Amino acid sequence: MSENFTLGSGYIAAEVRSHPNAIYGTGRPELPVLVASFDFLFRGPQQPERCYEFRELSCRVSPFDQTYIAHSLPTHLKIRVHSNQELPNQLIQFEIPLDRERMAVIDRLRRGGDVSLRLDMQLAVDELVEIPISNQSTEITQVRGSVWNPGVWGIVDRNLIRSKITATIPRSDWVDQVLSGTGFSKTHLIELPAIPLEDGAEMKASFNALQHAVNWKRWAYLTKRSDNVESRSNLFLKQRRLQMALVEQSQGAH
Repeated sequence: MSENFTLGSGYIAAEVRSHPNAIYGTGRPELPVLVASFDFLFRGPQQPERCYEFRELSCRVSPFDQTYIAHSLPTHLKIRVHSNQELPNQLIQFEIPLDRERMAVIDRLRRGGDVSLRLDMQLAVDELVEIPISNQSTEITQVRGSVWNPGVWGIVDRNLIRSKITATIPRSDWVDQVLSGTGFSKTHLIELPAIPLEDGAEMKASFNALQHAVNWKRWAYLTKRSDNVESRSNLFLKQRRLQMALVEQSQGAH
């Protein structure tokens, strides 16, 4: 599934879609970094003798459509696409710095399942127009032996266009490619089929016995603790009475 970057005129200047294994982790536990990869298609303008220069791309990250918790570093593009041309299959990567706390927030929100990250992207694109140059300037350029096109491009308009895309990271990839890549403790996931209730009826007695044993152990612990508290209380009262008797005896002697 792809999302569009649309100019104010309604023209779709770029498209973005998720890349397989789009997100992985790198860095250290104290400075984790998410690296997100996406496939882009860039289009040139429809007017002749013009081009779009795609300058910079950045994004904000929202896990599970919650509040934003991170911003990517700016990705500098410097990609020019001329009139009526397309530039497909451009792999663009974002680097998203995080920290322990924000990694913990994402891990807590996933509740043991997959991770969903919404990336709100912003693309800076300039519209350029080709400015003809004089024959004299062309001759000077050729005499100097330059190999670049002597045409000059001027800026017609500057645009900031936005789009949103959601990346889903399977929980196994989150553990193997993100958490382990950032240096967090490695976890092995083992999936076991759930036992239907009707298939586990014969185990009900065993389960009840186990639950009874747990409750009895908890009751024994609390009872023992209560007895200890009572014993300490009785000892305190005996010591207090002895102190009062000694005080009275001392006062009677005087």
